[in-house]
Amino acid sequence: MTWLPVSQVAELLDKTQRAVRFNVSKNQYEHRYVNGVGRGGKQLQIALESLPEEAQARYSGERETTNAEALLSLTDAQRNVVFAKQTIVLSYQDFKATYPKADKMQAFLLQYNEQHPDKPLTKRQLNHWETLYNREGVAGMIDKRGTYNKGVSSIPDDVKQVFLAYWMQEKGNRRGGGGPSIASCYRLTQMNFPDMQLPSIAAFQRLTQSIPYPAKVLARQGKKAYADKCEPFIRFDYRSICTNEVWCADNHVFDLWVKDDTGRVFRPWVVGWMDKRSRYIVGYLLIDHDPNADAVLDAFARSVFAYGIPERVLLDNGADYMVHDLFNRDFALSLANEMCLKVTNATPYNAKAKLIERFFNTLEYSYCIHLPSYFGADPQRRPERMKKACDKLRDEAMPFDEFAEYLAAVIGQYNNTVHSGDAMEGMTPCQAFEKCIVRPIRIADPVMLSMYFKRTSKLLSVGRNGVRVPELQQYFDAEELFPYQGKKVYVRYNTDDVRQVYCITEDGEFICMAESTALGSLNQELTAQNMRRLNAQKKQRRKQVREYIPDIAVPSIQQLAIENGMSLDKPDLKVIPTMQTVNSTHHRKAKVIKEAEERQEAEREQAAGGKTQRERDDAYFNFVTGGMENVSG
Repeated sequence: MTWLPVSQVAELLDKTQRAVRFNVSKNQYEHRYVNGVGRGGKQLQIALESLPEEAQARYSGERETTNAEALLSLTDAQRNVVFAKQTIVLSYQDFKATYPKADKMQAFLLQYNEQHPDKPLTKRQLNHWETLYNREGVAGMIDKRGTYNKGVSSIPDDVKQVFLAYWMQEKGNRRGGGGPSIASCYRLTQMNFPDMQLPSIAAFQRLTQSIPYPAKVLARQGKKAYADKCEPFIRFDYRSICTNEVWCADNHVFDLWVKDDTGRVFRPWVVGWMDKRSRYIVGYLLIDHDPNADAVLDAFARSVFAYGIPERVLLDNGADYMVHDLFNRDFALSLANEMCLKVTNATPYNAKAKLIERFFNTLEYSYCIHLPSYFGADPQRRPERMKKACDKLRDEAMPFDEFAEYLAAVIGQYNNTVHSGDAMEGMTPCQAFEKCIVRPIRIADPVMLSMYFKRTSKLLSVGRNGVRVPELQQYFDAEELFPYQGKKVYVRYNTDDVRQVYCITEDGEFICMAESTALGSLNQELTAQNMRRLNAQKKQRRKQVREYIPDIAVPSIQQLAIENGMSLDKPDLKVIPTMQTVNSTHHRKAKVIKEAEERQEAEREQAAGGKTQRERDDAYFNFVTGGMENVSG
């Protein structure tokens, strides 16, 4: 019976050694333990005859091939030494078969050394040679010490090229980290050369080990992995910049489920802004839908109101950021041009360029991973309880409001935790933000900021019904627009109040405020339509409301994070040097718009008889309800 070590059995079966040992524990193979290197001084051996026929056939073919390859690369003197060892081992095995007593090795050594006194043989040598011969055949007799076959390959060049064409492919093999296995490529290579006796699979394993690491990464893992692991890059000198000199931004979708008040289950998004020098999160916006330009503008506005105006922004090439009126320097009235911002576009999918992507990774794996509704980035590692359809995850999903509170707490904790990044010198992001201020922080008064953070349309034509804003799908009209029929104007508007827009000439001069013609009319058809929509919405909410009890695996983590967040520090601009942003033209335009808003509000109050907004809304609702009763009557 032929006994093989675990490593050789694993190669024959194309399995891991751990899998082979597991099968042995299930008594699938005949095995034994002998003295040797292993656990407790014991080495596991498996009987070749207990393996599947395919593995036995592979062993026989590999052994014959290995013997031929091994002898072919030797010199005559080396072959003579190998054959001499083989002769001794075979003679000893024949002697054991005929010698009747138990001291077989001692008797054989005594007889052999009497016949060969010039080259005596020791018990250790004989035992070692027999073990190698039983395990590897003639190839085991070769003295592999030194450089007897260094740099020599037994694989023909044409066979090598075919094998590498199969092996160096990006196929997504889980265990190998990308690309097909050596055994499968070896079998395909054999099919390409049916009349040729190929070298053993071990020769092809050595071939793959000789290929440079960068070449294997590029071929088997792809261009991105090659760029991340092998390409040289320029290390950024963080000491060369100061606070508020560069802000970077990005969007991120969390790997967890949340639910809103209606019971809808979804993955939340966050739009974040980070100061690159200090790694401080200057602002963010948590949303329940895919990010868009309005969300980017909202998050940026929050950041600027809290910590001033940056000198440069570092963004990717996403359409949400490069929309014409935000960070596009080619549009004259864009936010970047109005606020004199320099814009740099980073390489897509490159975490080294946008530092905030590393923060999102920290957010996921240091904080969100502990939440009960976290399901992980890899579907193969997703918990069984999370493998459900979205509508069946209501009991597992975390309420959106609770997650928003938790996110605010952990971001505050991150900003006040010592950061180990380059040039941080043991400081927290909050401390670095305050310490690394070199130039006064640019700020602007609320009047100018309110103008900056209005969306701006492209040039639009004024028609008989006023101007139509495609983004809002509404017409807006005013008496002041009548002289501009047939001309082009810009339109600015607040995303949270689209009842009116601000019309501006091509030269940037303010014209007037125009109101929505649809929202300003009170005809019966529109009123009935609004009432039907309102009733449908109420019915939908009554139907979807469900009772829920948050089930958190570690109940104290949220409260702990919130309590810690309440006492965390934030940079205080009241004690930090600031510099008022001065732009007389912008300030004049913003002041004109502000005065127009105040006049508009005063006119509305006068038209409503001085009533409050609540009273006007109630009067409007009563009017709508009365209209519906008249229609039904």
